[in-house]
Amino acid sequence: MHYIELSNVANTPGLKLVLTKGMPGPWGELIKAILAVKNVSYTAVAQYPGRSDAELNALSGQTSAPVLLSEGVCISDLKEIILTIEKNYPSPMLLPANKLELAAVWELIDLITGSDGFAWNRRLMMFTPLMQLDPPIEMIKNLALKYGYSEVGAQSAPQKVLQVLGRIGSLLNKQAKRGKLYIVGNNLTVLDIAWAVFCSMLLPLPEAVNAMPPGMRDSYRLNSDLMIDVDSILIEHRDYIYKNHLTLPLDY
Repeated sequence: MHYIELSNVANTPGLKLVLTKGMPGPWGELIKAILAVKNVSYTAVAQYPGRSDAELNALSGQTSAPVLLSEGVCISDLKEIILTIEKNYPSPMLLPANKLELAAVWELIDLITGSDGFAWNRRLMMFTPLMQLDPPIEMIKNLALKYGYSEVGAQSAPQKVLQVLGRIGSLLNKQAKRGKLYIVGNNLTVLDIAWAVFCSMLLPLPEAVNAMPPGMRDSYRLNSDLMIDVDSILIEHRDYIYKNHLTLPLDY
């Protein structure tokens, strides 16, 4: 993927998306996937992990990707990014019109992507062995603390991860019994895309379509002792969404 630097943003017209360069960060990959489904082009802007990101902080008031930039608009909140894209590029519609289904979609997206949810706790699990080094690498330590790492949080993270996986797996099984292909309702929503993308933190896509450094792949893959308790329908749904709605190989 071609990136521009933050310093060039002001001189670049159109929609821009700040992404962590060279990393399959699922929050950024989610927004990329939504834009791809809607066939919306954008310019990727590089953010680098482990840097102080003073320039990004000055621009957006925080230091993480993704950030959506367009015509003086700067949005870093994931839900607001999704809502803005849905408003400005309404076809195909990826948020349900039904209010109950919409509420369920947002609740589950938060369970997957939000504070103390699936990805949050998987990230704590990824940091755990690195924080146990003596001493931990400074960049890793800074990132871990940035994202709320603590020994207590890391200890409870696996159970919280399995709870979210159980919830989504149960919904998929109920939908399958009704002959339905998506987590909520009858059509593709941002929730299905979110699960497909964040499933990389459970089991990454094969190397042929998602090239990753070996260490990163090992870190993203859930421990085999925990995978025993994971319903295969979660992986099957990920594969269905990529096959029928998303594009491979991943490019980051």
